[in-house]
Amino acid sequence: MHMKNRKLISSLLLVIGILGTMSCLLVGCDDDEPAALNLASLTAGTIDLNGATSATGVPVETNIVAEFSTEVDPATTNAITLTRQFDGAAYPATITVNGKTVTIDPNTDFSTGTLFILNFGAGLKSKGGKALTEAIERNFTTEGTFAVPGAIAHWTFEDNADD
Repeated sequence: MHMKNRKLISSLLLVIGILGTMSCLLVGCDDDEPAALNLASLTAGTIDLNGATSATGVPVETNIVAEFSTEVDPATTNAITLTRQFDGAAYPATITVNGKTVTIDPNTDFSTGTLFILNFGAGLKSKGGKALTEAIERNFTTEGTFAVPGAIAHWTFEDNADD
């Protein structure tokens, strides 16, 4: 009787194994699913822009580097915007992708003492076609005192009147 039970159990285990393999082949295994696109880090020089609070003192002559969890599709970088807060103007920048790294290189130096808004829209996708689950917005303020771009004269009197 023990021999019959062993054969029955072995046969059942074999059938279950075959069915499991076939279902994975027919339906598809989860391993084929592209990885989600998530922001891993965001820096401007040595300053972390991905913190809980808005970063300050960002150098005016710097690039912004974003690292993602998976490779980014370069064709979707139009979902990235950089805006100057005081007038809502789009700040022109060249955006390049190298695998998981996105570099935002402003076409001109940032304005001093200005709040900028960087937005990674939900249209940004991984090479596998996975979009961000929701837009990511980060704010930062550049070093120095605020001066409207194009001002003819600007005296900051930074702690003294020597000049």
